[in-house]
Amino acid sequence: MAPEIVNRVEYRGKPVDMWSLGVVLFAMLSGCFPFSAKTYPDLYKKILRGTFHFPTEFNTSLRDLLTGLLTADPTKRFTVSQARNHPWTLKHTCQVLKHTPTAQHTVSKDPRHDLYKEAVGRMCALGVKKEELVGDVVSRKRNSLTTCYYLLAVAMRLRQKPGGTIT
Repeated sequence: MAPEIVNRVEYRGKPVDMWSLGVVLFAMLSGCFPFSAKTYPDLYKKILRGTFHFPTEFNTSLRDLLTGLLTADPTKRFTVSQARNHPWTLKHTCQVLKHTPTAQHTVSKDPRHDLYKEAVGRMCALGVKKEELVGDVVSRKRNSLTTCYYLLAVAMRLRQKPGGTIT
């Protein structure tokens, strides 16, 4: 939780999202969360103060990026543009995905080929409306629904499975 959520005050979405990005990036690179405590009140105090420690293997550039993302004051926290253009991000981001392994997880030329009975069925079992899901995939919408769907399809190893599509 971002400090402004801990404080239960009105907040703007993007600074909270940037805080979340910092927490996720920290966790992905270190294997643990930046803020931890034995009790929730102690955890909330650490979050409000922005108190955390870096693993020794984090270089200066990464520390600077994470400090900017995990700044307790949302008005001083990094914006999307600042994070995207930070030297650490620029060094570690693949600028062209077209010829990388990541490209295999992008939408097909005809997104109807990305509709798999098994994945659609699982999403519907979770309460997703089939018509909405199919419509969003076919119209190439980039939203939380299609993101979850493609992650599920990849996890189920359905991507580019012949004969697995639905109409």
